[in-house]
Amino acid sequence: MKPCILLAATALMLAACTNDEVTTTPDGKVALEVNAAISGTNTRASGSDWADGDRIGITGGNYTNSPYAYGSGKFSATGQNIYFEDTNPVTFCAYYPYAEGGGTVTATTGADMQTADQQPKIDFLYASGATASTDNPVVNFTGEHAFCHRMSQITLELTEGTDMDFDNGMLTGYTLGGLKTQGSFNTQDGTAAADGNAQAADLNLTLIGVTTTGGKYTASPVIVFPQSATGIDLAVTVGGQSYRARLTVPDYNSASGLQPGVNYLFPVTVSQSGLTISTAEIKDWETVTGDGNTALM
Repeated sequence: MKPCILLAATALMLAACTNDEVTTTPDGKVALEVNAAISGTNTRASGSDWADGDRIGITGGNYTNSPYAYGSGKFSATGQNIYFEDTNPVTFCAYYPYAEGGGTVTATTGADMQTADQQPKIDFLYASGATASTDNPVVNFTGEHAFCHRMSQITLELTEGTDMDFDNGMLTGYTLGGLKTQGSFNTQDGTAAADGNAQAADLNLTLIGVTTTGGKYTASPVIVFPQSATGIDLAVTVGGQSYRARLTVPDYNSASGLQPGVNYLFPVTVSQSGLTISTAEIKDWETVTGDGNTALM
């Protein structure tokens, strides 16, 4: 099952609560209330829980791009509440992070956006198809209607090979080459894609204070736009020396290139003779593992 964010937006009925527990209009319309939880591990770039200030945009009925913010353990409307106005079912969609004006937003996924505090800004999520009405005022963004990642991830699992030591500041960084870092996210239909006219660029990631476990170090996932790239140039820097290889992006669901919602995990063994790239697999989001290769100095 895809790891997704489970979002339940519940409009509480007056019969179930006292009057001061719900928000209503003078004519008795009941306001939508939002409850959210995160299922699985590492399903959100910044961690396994919502952070105070996180905002989502919800659209349904006569309401478009209504912002709801997380705080004190719940989501609350930051503008006008969404109200159920009649008994006709309303279909809702939602996305994260909230963008003023909605529509299509542009972003870049350069090295400056790959830190823990910046990645949530490019970890685009989308959910749709959940319905509710006055008679059944609970909209559940769960199951097939759950929030899912619309970007791609790349993760390197680095292993010390022959005569290699990552500790004591020896492993200082790596570069992913040939990727397009400019793209857009459509908040209305959840489509994220690299800019087809953008030039491929090198993504230079700095590593500080690396500590291995059993001779292994797993780098923090890198978030990029889905794109047609089937190969990624890799350079790992250890002790001032660069070791190079070509990562082959495996097909996923019979589709080539970097796909939305997929984490491509590449196990890489670094030794004096070069890099060995093992088979890629899928983890956390849905991780695809790449085939083995050797990279030389």
